[in-house]
Amino acid sequence: MVKYKFSSSNDLKKVYGNASIVNNKRIVFNIKENDYRLVVSVNFRRNACYTIWFGTHKQYDQIDVENVSYNLKL
Repeated sequence: MVKYKFSSSNDLKKVYGNASIVNNKRIVFNIKENDYRLVVSVNFRRNACYTIWFGTHKQYDQIDVENVSYNLKL
């Protein structure tokens, strides 16, 4: 179920004001009063959002948010 359809990062910021726009596809959300960070890649044309990274604020400080990539550890 799609609740919102955003056509740009500016549209997204109107709803999620605490989101940080890193570049044209990467956005960071603060979760649980800034205890956690969620890094996503957004494709606005396809209305798709991909989880790139999730962790604590302390862990977030150790990554390069512009270059961190999805990594599946099995």
